[in-house]
Amino acid sequence: MTESPLVALYPSSRIDKFILVAVLILGLLALFGWLGYMPVDNRSDEARRGLVALEMVLSGNYIVPTLNGVPYLNKPPLYNWLIAGSFRLFGRFDSLALRLPMALSLVGYALTIFAVVRRQTGNSQLAVRVALMVALCARIWFYETLLGLIDITFSWLVFSMLSCLFVFDKRQQYGWLYSCLYGLGTLAFLMKGLPAFVFIGLSLLVWFGATGRWSLLIHPAHLGGLLVAALGLGTYYMIYFRQSPVPAATLLGRLVSESAKRTPIERGLVDTALHLLTFPGEFLLHFAPWTLLGTLLWRRSVRQWLFEDRYIRFCWLMFWGNIWVYWLSPEVYARYVLMLLPFLFVVLASAYALPWPQLSRVRWWIEHSWLLAMLLCPMALVVALFHPATRPLPSLPLLAAVGIPTFLAVSWFYWKRPPQRMMLVFFFLVIVRLLFNEIILPGRRASRERYRLNNEAAARLTLGQPLWAETNTFADEVATDVNSFYVSATRRAILPKTATIRPGQLYIMDSTRASQYKHRVVAPILLFKEHRAWVVRIE
Repeated sequence: MTESPLVALYPSSRIDKFILVAVLILGLLALFGWLGYMPVDNRSDEARRGLVALEMVLSGNYIVPTLNGVPYLNKPPLYNWLIAGSFRLFGRFDSLALRLPMALSLVGYALTIFAVVRRQTGNSQLAVRVALMVALCARIWFYETLLGLIDITFSWLVFSMLSCLFVFDKRQQYGWLYSCLYGLGTLAFLMKGLPAFVFIGLSLLVWFGATGRWSLLIHPAHLGGLLVAALGLGTYYMIYFRQSPVPAATLLGRLVSESAKRTPIERGLVDTALHLLTFPGEFLLHFAPWTLLGTLLWRRSVRQWLFEDRYIRFCWLMFWGNIWVYWLSPEVYARYVLMLLPFLFVVLASAYALPWPQLSRVRWWIEHSWLLAMLLCPMALVVALFHPATRPLPSLPLLAAVGIPTFLAVSWFYWKRPPQRMMLVFFFLVIVRLLFNEIILPGRRASRERYRLNNEAAARLTLGQPLWAETNTFADEVATDVNSFYVSATRRAILPKTATIRPGQLYIMDSTRASQYKHRVVAPILLFKEHRAWVVRIE
């Protein structure tokens, strides 16, 4: 077997190892040290993930997920099981327990990327860089790791699943290939539904089609893989339909609609055309600073040299074979494509390491763009010292006194040590996140904390009594999920919705609905967003 041409890229050095240790220690501190600092988010799906898991624990029913006591059909239950397990482990329902599965998944995702890339390229330094590029890209490091969402865990599963396609195909072990592909695909389906099998179908078609081995699609082992999926899903849904009043057709229809609602068919031609134009730019922004490396691939000679390696070709095909689905879908969030980043970043990191003179000018622009970002950060700290939103922070002068010299020192070493420039960018991003946690998060926390304290105070006045959420007041579920979460967590009871209003009972209502009944206000309650309502007793 010929040695991969990637083995010689990124030769190991003692300085790189020292920087890596610092990045890992400070990175884990930045990730876990503030994990529960922010209350549950009231703008994303985080509250919904937490509420469904909370109701599982409160009801003791882990098979049929519910939302405000009604069967929840949008997502299968696997990720909610993880959050519910975290709730039970901590013995409380809070943002720390809600986000722990996400944070552990990011660590597992990065370790899996490292293990796979090292195994397939024979280059530990390349593997380290790809894993850190994924973990420390802008979207993940400054947004996804602040929320207990499903996507990092799902991406970990999908990346592992698609990696099995390459590993077992390389060994010609097609029984293992299809068993692992559909076994992990079943877990991914139980986490997010039909997209798991879309990834399997597209990836098989792209890889075996590109290598001219269509016959492997009808290999007998493929049937075995399908049976693995059928057995796993069949077992769960056989138990589910014994306990759930939801018809199978209704559940299937919801799973299909959840996958199709962001397609061109649903959104129309105008939105689709606009998305086609804006998607590349948004992708470059969300996954900066590493997407700048894509400029290295404009040279045909670079692509030809890289694609001599079978694993590089596989990564390139996996990325382009799956990304087009999201490029064509008008309503797509950046977190939907996190599982494709390792494949792209293997190619980009390999291209960046090429010591070719003809790439020197492109590398100059990339590296000076990174340096400019480093030099802007001391200026940002100076601005923060005088900005009304951050000036009151008592620790800000100390943070600036430490942060400004640190950024300048990192910039100086970056300039003086070209071989370590990528590693120093990793270190820079970790320092930025630590300062972000201390300077930016407190201002964001205040707004969320106001909702939490208000809702918990109102809920405590209803302890030991039945309480309902009036249906029209809670019509916008995404907006009121955070309210349902805090009320349910405080009362240790599910908050059901109802349109039936009975005398003598407690309800959460807004002014419009409450005015239709004779009532007594028990407590004011603040719904998102700035929607003032009351806990009322109907008389």
